[in-house]
Amino acid sequence: MKNNNAQQEKSKKQKSDNGFYQFCTSNLGEKDSFGGGMESYEVPIRKKIKELEDSLKLIDVNKIDDIKARIKKLKEMLLNSVDMKIYFYLRQRMGYGNLVKLNESQTTIADKLILPTASVKRSFRKLKRIGVISYQIENKRMVNLRISPFLEWRGDGETHNNVIHELVESFKSPPFAKSEEYQKLMKDIA
Repeated sequence: MKNNNAQQEKSKKQKSDNGFYQFCTSNLGEKDSFGGGMESYEVPIRKKIKELEDSLKLIDVNKIDDIKARIKKLKEMLLNSVDMKIYFYLRQRMGYGNLVKLNESQTTIADKLILPTASVKRSFRKLKRIGVISYQIENKRMVNLRISPFLEWRGDGETHNNVIHELVESFKSPPFAKSEEYQKLMKDIA
């Protein structure tokens, strides 16, 4: 009897591993070792910043302001410590289906984390723009805040599959996908 129960448990585990577990190991595990695509997003930006900074020494004086503006824009695309603090704050409050239970304003979050309100608001916009989170604004409040199901998941495999199909508008592509703005800033110096 005991052996039969152990076989049933093993069979259940194998069945549950087939769907969502296979998705995670085959799709999420291969992208990067760092945050579901963050490395392939940030490393080229850092390389481009270095390339542009090096080119300042050799470039025509008339193009220096343009190069400095591109460097500033590229640096703004990188995740900073405030962005990461906001992400982990939200992650701690993430529930089933990656919905974040948030009953406070961005100003209140800034006060709790002892961060400048403007930086917190900028971080929320950046995390949304690069596809890490999604939310709507209703009556000056964030509602339906969700962490990208492409990054991590709390829930069962079937729900994960349904949520990904439902959220096509919120998460048009996986986090850190190369946007048009990214492509434009990464192009070679003309």
